[in-house]
Amino acid sequence: MARRICPGTRRLPGPAALAGLFSSAAFALSAPPAWAVQDHGGGEGLMAHEIGHLLLMAGAAYILFRMAVFRSADPGWREFRAFLWWLLAWNLLVLAGHWIRPGIPAGRFILEGGRHVAFEARGGAGWLFYASRFDHLVLLPAFGFFLAALRKWRRAP
Repeated sequence: MARRICPGTRRLPGPAALAGLFSSAAFALSAPPAWAVQDHGGGEGLMAHEIGHLLLMAGAAYILFRMAVFRSADPGWREFRAFLWWLLAWNLLVLAGHWIRPGIPAGRFILEGGRHVAFEARGGAGWLFYASRFDHLVLLPAFGFFLAALRKWRRAP
């Protein structure tokens, strides 16, 4: 017989679910620190990375164009369109950061233990580069719209 917290509620998680939860928590808590500055392995790695951004932008722009030609009033498509616009904005911000980075003097990056830990933003390019490090503030709303679109598509008949 299934264990119940109180009548009318779902049953309690079993031992396998609890073991999975605790092992996942232990794995997450043992992770090393994540640093905010990401290297791409020299010029070739950065070029391949930037090409990926350009291809993602081209794909998002193409889908937006197709959505403009074949307008759909079905649930979820407005949210998906918003997701694509936010994704394009994110790509532009990140690409600007990639392109500005080589022109920033090395002395503006503060190192501690061989790692970049801070950045001294001066001038327009410095502030734009600094803003590009906060790209997650653009990407999170994008995925919020994407999840809203998926939710509406799932509920649609």
